[in-house]
Amino acid sequence: MPDSITIAGSVVPVTVRAHPRARRLIMRLDARKRSLRLTVPPGVAARDVSAFLQARTDWIESRLASLPPLSDTGLPAALPLRGACVSLHATGRLRGPIMLEGSTLAISGETAEAARRRLIAFLKREACGDLEEAVARHCAALGVRASAIRIKDTGSRWGSCSSGRVLSFSWRIVLAPPEILSYLAAHEVAHLVHMDHSPAFWKTVARLDASWRMHDRWLKDNGQKLMGAL
Repeated sequence: MPDSITIAGSVVPVTVRAHPRARRLIMRLDARKRSLRLTVPPGVAARDVSAFLQARTDWIESRLASLPPLSDTGLPAALPLRGACVSLHATGRLRGPIMLEGSTLAISGETAEAARRRLIAFLKREACGDLEEAVARHCAALGVRASAIRIKDTGSRWGSCSSGRVLSFSWRIVLAPPEILSYLAAHEVAHLVHMDHSPAFWKTVARLDASWRMHDRWLKDNGQKLMGAL
């Protein structure tokens, strides 16, 4: 099976996984790793996988081009926070709180990598606070309770609801506008009532977010950019 494809002069890693229930080839872009993941039916030939990739080089190139530039260890120049663009400034100080001054986020850390770790920890805390508020509000509207809320560092999945009523979210949702975070919370809270995507599930989502279609489309259109932002 192919383990990479060259796009616009850059080598893009490819991971191919056969799944017994797959009926067709499905490709996903991991925005953080700048890599491709293919799920294929059992027994599919390597040449068919290669042809599938080659037929989609334009799509892959356009998606990669839409992502912010990668930084080896440091910080991007700017980042969205609750939908608003903020500039990032590494102070170089060993210690000190992360401070938002106007549209600039000042981040301490003796090295660029230390500043990056502190920034991610800060964003996780912000995401946790926003999600706890949104989940509590939506749970109250439906008269349900989640057993726990977990903030994770996922590569492509924004949220999930386990059979044990644990709601999990990617911390990167705090980069999106507040109404998108609220929609994601509503989506997962609705799974506390319906553990599927049936019409009844979507009616429950609509009770919590009348504009859920628009918010769902926004997340589909912009999700990969957010996943690759940091």
